[in-house]
Amino acid sequence: MKKEWNTLNLLLVNLGITGVGSWVYFIALNLIVLEQTYSAFAVTVLYLLKASAALLANIWAGSLVDRVRTKQLMVFLQLIQAGLMVLLPLLDPILMLYVFVFFINIASAIYHPTVLSYTTKLVAREHRKTFNSYKSLLDSGAFITGPALAGLFMMKEEGDLAIYLNGAALLLAALLTLLLPDVEEEREKQDSLSFAMFKKDVALVGRFSATFPYVAFISLLFHLMTVLMTATDSLEAAFATTVIGLTEGEYGVIVSGAGGGILVGSFVNAWLIHHLSLLRLMSIGAVITSLGYLLFAFSNMFASAFVGCFTLSFALAFLNAGFLTFYQNSVPVHLIGRMSSMLTFIESLLVLFFTVCFGWLAEMFSIRLLVVIGACSMTLLAIVFGGVNFQAVRAQFYLNRERKEKNSASKPL
Repeated sequence: MKKEWNTLNLLLVNLGITGVGSWVYFIALNLIVLEQTYSAFAVTVLYLLKASAALLANIWAGSLVDRVRTKQLMVFLQLIQAGLMVLLPLLDPILMLYVFVFFINIASAIYHPTVLSYTTKLVAREHRKTFNSYKSLLDSGAFITGPALAGLFMMKEEGDLAIYLNGAALLLAALLTLLLPDVEEEREKQDSLSFAMFKKDVALVGRFSATFPYVAFISLLFHLMTVLMTATDSLEAAFATTVIGLTEGEYGVIVSGAGGGILVGSFVNAWLIHHLSLLRLMSIGAVITSLGYLLFAFSNMFASAFVGCFTLSFALAFLNAGFLTFYQNSVPVHLIGRMSSMLTFIESLLVLFFTVCFGWLAEMFSIRLLVVIGACSMTLLAIVFGGVNFQAVRAQFYLNRERKEKNSASKPL
């Protein structure tokens, strides 16, 4: 048991280094591009490159992930990102920098389903809920620590150094990954990726979804909530400053409060994880998150907006940890890469569509109206999400699994 958790702790350290580094890189890159071009549109292109890379990679990444040795792929992707990253400060034409950033984003988009697949294979079912709560805590810490470190570097006008250090961090993460165990046995030689194989994989995911509609429905609801959160968040700054009338300093405090909410929620989640069922993690997290958005949407002053942002961020820690555990326990491990990539591909398309629509409609009507519509839509989805989970038959779906976990688990750390 102790040896197993030593391995899991090594994986958590690996993921923590990568998480902090990704925030340092992203914030520093935005500021570097802004300083070089003095153009807000040039920074916007970075976001478009990230979304485009996600769309391009996710449509086929799962087919790759489910057919290779995930540990070796993780190391390769970390090394590729590190190598490309250290070259960024040396690139003078902005177009060449965009090309390198695009390929870094491609590697990052492939890395996420790879880590999901590897983690699902490495972490035993009875330990997944605990592991995911610790991972959520690390993610929230990275959300706060990463931008803070990037800000310190930029205050000293050392953005290039921030990029170099993140490249070094990725190299360290690759070395730590080499210390992790292999989770796959030797595989038979696989056919090369092709359009025919992709069609076969789409059909396979479709058959699984038809066979297990409950799993597919819950996954779809979660991703739809994520889409609405992203589209609503795109109007957050404009809503806070122009509709509520907050100063830039007050808005900065609200953003910090959201970061604090994620951190506190992750701590509470890790503390209560053994006393909360998977059902409660998901359902209560979804409902409270939507209520936080509602409070923010109907805010007219700083205090209520702060409480709303803190509340929704706090509850997200429970929702994300609960859904990730549910997903890992419900989707066959040999299919998890393909299922995850295809869901993420659909989510990315919807994020682009709804973000553009929300921005356009906000110009035509009002920002508050769109934020309220987004919050009310999330609340409706959360009610459906919780209602489906609390059905007696569905509750038994969780109960049977958690009894098995309880019977087979050793005492948690």
